[in-house]
Amino acid sequence: MSLPVILYITSFEIATHFIIMLVVWIDMLTTPLLIEVSYLACNKRNLNTLFSFGTLLEILMYLRLKSSRRVEPAPMQLYKNYVFYQCISF
Repeated sequence: MSLPVILYITSFEIATHFIIMLVVWIDMLTTPLLIEVSYLACNKRNLNTLFSFGTLLEILMYLRLKSSRRVEPAPMQLYKNYVFYQCISF
C-alpha cells in the first residue's frame, strides 16, 4: 500500500488497530490479484486468452446464460451385474 493512502487514512483519527486491519485486508485482496494479472500478462498466448473473453458485459452475460440452465438428475437405470451373479452362484 502506498504511503499517501496510509497518510490519508490516518488523517481521520481512526483507531490504530483498525488502520492495521484495513491495510492487512487490502494487502490480502490485492496480492493474489497482482499475481494473477502478472501471470496472465507474461506472454502473448496468455494475453490473447485474456482478451479473447471480450468485455466485462459479455463475460457477465455468458455467466448469466450459463447459470440459467437447469440440471436434473438422470433417470435411474438398474443393470444386473452378471459377473457378480456368476461369482456368487455355486
